[in-house]
Amino acid sequence: MRKIYAFDLDGTVTKVETLPLLAAELNLSKEITRLTELTLSGRIPFEISFRMRYGILNRIPLSRIVEIMATVPLDGSMEKFIEGNRND
Repeated sequence: MRKIYAFDLDGTVTKVETLPLLAAELNLSKEITRLTELTLSGRIPFEISFRMRYGILNRIPLSRIVEIMATVPLDGSMEKFIEGNRND
């Protein structure tokens, strides 16, 4: 029987938060950080925050996102776990 795993990407599979890296591409790090703070404090509902982030970050070409994400260091133990459970 196959198993299914779900992971939080940022700070779990990766060693860094990726949203700030993407926001930096647009020089919007402060705005994204503030949006994150407002969301985590419950002042903006998650769905609205998610749509706002998408509206901001969708201006980055996909090819550039791939380049940025290729530089993100992965957590070694998580990488080994995922690789070892590839068939699940």
